[in-house]
Amino acid sequence: MIGQTEIDEHLKRALLLDDSLAWIDSHTEEVKSTILDIIRQDQLIDEGVDSNDEIIGTYSYLTEVITNGAKRMGDPYNLKDTGAFFRSMFVKVLKDSIIIDADYAKMEDQNWWSIDILGLTDEHLELYAEMVKKNFILYARRVLELN
Repeated sequence: MIGQTEIDEHLKRALLLDDSLAWIDSHTEEVKSTILDIIRQDQLIDEGVDSNDEIIGTYSYLTEVITNGAKRMGDPYNLKDTGAFFRSMFVKVLKDSIIIDADYAKMEDQNWWSIDILGLTDEHLELYAEMVKKNFILYARRVLELN
């Protein structure tokens, strides 16, 4: 019968696909958590870089003395300090983009502060894009009932 084949059923389900829903669905708690972990650990703690892959700043000898060597002179800033900044970080998913934000009020008057600290480097953007791509495919398979 016309309109009753398996292909017809797949085409009907294809009409249910929505790019905005796929986008939102693709940003699971795991993806958002991974984004924040990448910024905190890989970019800030390990490298001390912003989203442009540039060193934020380096610790002085005085900082090394004050921290009893926990922060060594010449090492890049990691912004860890009390952990409050890291804990305040979050990812907000909008219809067609994301916002990575945090409570940075205590730092924005510093000459080294830049909103680019709350972004992903090109390398990490590629990892993020792969996660979203994988989840887009899972969304499509689920809607099309191809599991």
